Amino acid sequence: MNPLYIQNIYKDFIRILSAEEPRDKEELYRREVFDKLNSIKYIEDFNWARDVVEGIHLSERESQTAVRWINLNTNEHRDISYKDLVRESNQLINFLRGHGLSKGSRVYIMLPLVPEIFIATYSVVKAGFIGVPAATTLTARDIEYRSKLFPPDAVIADIKSAEVVDEGLKRSGVSARVKIVVGGDRSGWSSYDEIKRENDQTFAEKTSQDDYILAFFTSGTTGLPKIVGHTATTYPIGHLSTAMIINVRPGERHNNLSAPGWAKFAWSTFFPPFTTESLALQGGVYFISFYNIFVGRVFGGQKI
Repeated sequence: MNPLYIQNIYKDFIRILSAEEPRDKEELYRREVFDKLNSIKYIEDFNWARDVVEGIHLSERESQTAVRWINLNTNEHRDISYKDLVRESNQLINFLRGHGLSKGSRVYIMLPLVPEIFIATYSVVKAGFIGVPAATTLTARDIEYRSKLFPPDAVIADIKSAEVVDEGLKRSGVSARVKIVVGGDRSGWSSYDEIKRENDQTFAEKTSQDDYILAFFTSGTTGLPKIVGHTATTYPIGHLSTAMIINVRPGERHNNLSAPGWAKFAWSTFFPPFTTESLALQGGVYFISFYNIFVGRVFGGQKI
């Protein structure tokens, strides 16, 4: 299957969301989009970062803001354009590849809702790594269990979580090729700032519907957590249905309470907004992905 075929399906989907069509006609158009997807027998080459974010958004609106991160407690904020998102992600990918990572390498991501969470998540998708989201509430015992079962090749964590990671890895006897700390310095860790010295151009890995890009540990309702894997198509393509069900459109706001490390952060906060150019809000700190939209706070209604 030619990647451009799926890219054009995404373009159709965005066009449908952007157009003001009668409800019955819009439903017909949406059904046609999903009929095309369901008719595909096998997807041997699809990389959501390459074909959607860069193939559509970067090529059409590179200077538009892709992520606006705002800390509602301090009013600190950072705007990241599509061009900036891709450039910084490329630098992170090159840094990780320089430490021996390649397609299928496991990258633990233990970050709160900070701008780097989007860079890191985007990077694993583009590079064909396997991202392992880890909630910042995990304990050293949790890291010990996870690292024994699914040893990390790399870890990206904030300064507080780095201490937990070190203790967990020490207990498990597992070591990562490289550990990157965000928001500080720690012995044995590379500072996230070091990636800024890397080349800002790189290639996207060829991935198929059989290649894993995410591995979640379940909450372990019965027994210990189990690994649930998602491929290069299950979330990026599968959650077009999520975008349709929640009916999020370009310019609209999607209030989301999920935190990084949980599956819902990926399938509701990360993939649908980047696909549909919509706005996603998250707790006291939120991110938005948009194209020509009104931006405003939900708290008090004041404009930003």
